[in-house]
Amino acid sequence: MHYESVAQRELPGEGPQGADQVELVVELRNAGARPAWELVQVYASAPDHRFDFPRRLLVGHQRVKVPAGGTATARIRVPLERLATYSVVEERMLVEPGTYQLLVGASAEDLPLAVPFSVAGSAGSGRRAGRWFRAENFDSCHHLALVPETPLAGTAIAPADTTRPGWALYRGWELAPADGGHEVMLDLVSGEPAGPAGLVRIQVPGPADTWNTAGSARVAAGFSGELVIQLRPGTTFRVRGGAFRLVLEGAVKVTRVQLA
Repeated sequence: MHYESVAQRELPGEGPQGADQVELVVELRNAGARPAWELVQVYASAPDHRFDFPRRLLVGHQRVKVPAGGTATARIRVPLERLATYSVVEERMLVEPGTYQLLVGASAEDLPLAVPFSVAGSAGSGRRAGRWFRAENFDSCHHLALVPETPLAGTAIAPADTTRPGWALYRGWELAPADGGHEVMLDLVSGEPAGPAGLVRIQVPGPADTWNTAGSARVAAGFSGELVIQLRPGTTFRVRGGAFRLVLEGAVKVTRVQLA
């Protein structure tokens, strides 16, 4: 089966952004002596976007019959809402504006045709200094667990194993404060009153993909409340999209985070 060509057009919608779906018109040719059924699949990719987007996201498909020695046309509509990704800042699904690619073929590993197109979308907002946000809304993490904030409600983050550190990454600061004089405020609860003390560190990006500790604090066993970590003078949040890592060691739970 040969994928001859693909064309894309926008279909008008009722919302303020105009088109709410696109239609792909795919021409297929069967060079064989027998008719064949083909499942045409459409995947989306957005490698340069701010939000995490799947490497290949299946957004549409259609099964068509192609006559022997002949051609057939598949028309596949892709609602733009299928391109939405979750914003950990706004806690909702957003279609990020920018350029996407629709990849067409017989499977995720056989995509001979590609169509780029632009979407208006919604940029959403970045993280803002001076505001509390939920600790579980991190961008990425390592060796971390989601645990109950209290026995009855809420979610907190904690190391998956109290003998090993875990970290959460927070990036995309919209209004990064001026360099110097920063502090990070945490709303946290430590472990058992008779347990070992915990340790919290704030790390910022360094050269060659390294992370450097900009401030730290010990957490006494049984502590509960707000913890303020003063960062060293000259600490900047203007590299790698304004990011920092919250590193937790020991029996420590964090529910909210604020950069001030």
